[in-house]
Amino acid sequence: MTRLPQFDFTGPEPPHLREELKAYGRALKNSMPKGWGFTLLMFTYGAGGSMMYLSSAQRGPMIESLKELIAKLETGEATAREGT
Repeated sequence: MTRLPQFDFTGPEPPHLREELKAYGRALKNSMPKGWGFTLLMFTYGAGGSMMYLSSAQRGPMIESLKELIAKLETGEATAREGT
């Protein structure tokens, strides 16, 4: 049985999103190459919005990978593709 990814959120949780996120997580995990992981962020735009995440990694390693990504984005070492 595939272990479901971590699931967390801030702000109000739309009732239908929990099951949708679990389905996305199973699909992502099953399609990842061996040894790879993922973190999926979903958020609403604007002030007072909410954010939810799903990750195949434990919280600590997931936070470290996000910190590394942020540092690379801030220095221009990595670029984000907007609107994809």
